[in-house]
Amino acid sequence: MDEPFSALDPISRQKLQQDIVKLQKKIKKTIVFVTHDMQEALALGDRICVMKDGEVVQCDTPTNIISNPKNDFVENFFKSGNAYNTCVLKGEYKVKDLIDIELYNHYKYKTQNNNISIDDESSFEDLLKLLKDEELILVRHKGEIIGTIDSNNVVKFISMQLEKGGDV
Repeated sequence: MDEPFSALDPISRQKLQQDIVKLQKKIKKTIVFVTHDMQEALALGDRICVMKDGEVVQCDTPTNIISNPKNDFVENFFKSGNAYNTCVLKGEYKVKDLIDIELYNHYKYKTQNNNISIDDESSFEDLLKLLKDEELILVRHKGEIIGTIDSNNVVKFISMQLEKGGDV
């Protein structure tokens, strides 16, 4: 497969990547997949072969290539594709997933201008990025503040996902 997803929008691309992983597990056949997208290679590959000028530079598992690049070329190649900035969570969680299971603090106070807020449709990763610097994040649903989320809520959510055997 020579760059089969390169001309697709991000949503279609991600869905097809997930489908190809499921298909490969089902048919249990080797698929040679050519891509210049390091994120895609890491997401899809059991083994990755890095080439330069028609020569194999390193062929290894995604984990070994990231943690033990053979040389500067391999390391810089993956750095250039933001391969070291992969998703924290495998699941596509959103802030609303915490709201749905009541893992937030109901908001009782008037909003202040300096509070940081996030929409409930935002990604879980965006929430984590905000909590890195803030103790408490206001949560909006359709523009209205409905409550707050703090790091304790996030830890409980992750623990629940692990207990259920979910992807984290």
